[in-house]
Amino acid sequence: MEHEKHECHDAAVRAKRRDDMWRVEPTTVPLFAGLRHMEEDVFLKICSCMLDVYNDAQRGTISAWNWPSRVLTRFKADEVKIDNFTPFIPTANQIQYLNPVQHRDFLSCIAVVGRKQVKKELSEALAVSLRVDGSVDRQQIDSKHICAQIVTAEGDVISRFLGFCEPAERGATGYVQCVQEATKAVQPWNDLMKVTSSIVTDGESLNSGDRKGLWKKLEEEKALCDSSHGPLLKVWCAAHKSNLAYKDVSNSVSEVKLVTSDVVSIGSYFHVLGVQTRELKEAAASNGLSEPLHWPDFKEVRFAEFSHQLFAVFLRNYRSCIYYWEKGNDVESAGFL
Repeated sequence: MEHEKHECHDAAVRAKRRDDMWRVEPTTVPLFAGLRHMEEDVFLKICSCMLDVYNDAQRGTISAWNWPSRVLTRFKADEVKIDNFTPFIPTANQIQYLNPVQHRDFLSCIAVVGRKQVKKELSEALAVSLRVDGSVDRQQIDSKHICAQIVTAEGDVISRFLGFCEPAERGATGYVQCVQEATKAVQPWNDLMKVTSSIVTDGESLNSGDRKGLWKKLEEEKALCDSSHGPLLKVWCAAHKSNLAYKDVSNSVSEVKLVTSDVVSIGSYFHVLGVQTRELKEAAASNGLSEPLHWPDFKEVRFAEFSHQLFAVFLRNYRSCIYYWEKGNDVESAGFL
């Protein structure tokens, strides 16, 4: 009884709990190997950093490069005093681990821990629908991203990101290998194919080809794994399909094409010079109108979304534009009227 009340016993219990907490694959993330051997105060500091990294990852709009400044701002906020303001000079201990490289390692630790939950959800799933799409980034890397809609044992539908990979070969064969590589960390390929009920992609021939497309290849893969769970449903993404349809309508119907072209030219007119936007705001304020909205940038890929935003801004800014052009002295203003 006396031993359980002693501080040495409490320290041993905390050390054992910390050791069990990080009992995951240490080889995938080197940071894991040292966590269980760190002093308690260093360990708690690492956990605090991971909480910040997790919060940043959930938001999705902030980067590793501005993470150190956000942490230091929090340190300063904890020390600030209204009646005695002093400059904040961080110590070496405070700026330890605050760099983009450690941010990546912290995020990798979080991903490894979260991967166990995704594995469990996939192993217990009633059905899985894969979503596959490609995107070329600024470094010209053509990555394929794989997501999953999972039907749980309770009948709930949840979305999970499984991974991404760059194809090593051209064509659908490389595409299938890419999907296999991206998903192997969360579920064996044969087990995943058994519960996969559908595949959702855009309609390009690489995906929907009858003989060598991704749909056909995955259908063959599912048949090899297990055909007792039913056929593989192939779905053309509604967002991609409707976007293409709207774009074709905009080009083939002369009235729609003319109106869209005119409104796009108005947005381009206000994008040329900042002074024109400022004068538009002044025209709105002098006539008691709401402040004009920002004209959206042209997006060829998401044409339907761009058109919706463009016409919404045009209808909001219409009266302000009329007042602005009536007072304008340049030739372009007269042309819009």
